[in-house]
Amino acid sequence: MGEPGTRRRHKLLSGQQVFDIPLKVAISSVREDIAKLNERDATKQGQVEKERFVAQGQYVVSGTRIPVSLIASFAKAGYTPEQIRREYPELTAEDVAAALRFEGIVAAA
Repeated sequence: MGEPGTRRRHKLLSGQQVFDIPLKVAISSVREDIAKLNERDATKQGQVEKERFVAQGQYVVSGTRIPVSLIASFAKAGYTPEQIRREYPELTAEDVAAALRFEGIVAAA
């Protein structure tokens, strides 16, 4: 439904204004925002942390949701740090080393 004398449109029942924004513009903007949210702070690399609402309170690699216990499980199953990083490309060598140190596992690199 449109406003008389203008090109503005409103939803019939709610009265909310409808904007003509190309979907392509909205999608690219959302993708850029998501990419920024997924950027990891370099100061958090190589550290382990425990956040109340992340991974059910387990210790995780800082800045991620990857539990330290999961990395330890891979190491105990015989994975090398490089193989673990192939499984989780967002991890750095320092992240894997910190997780293994935290779990008391000596990396077989």
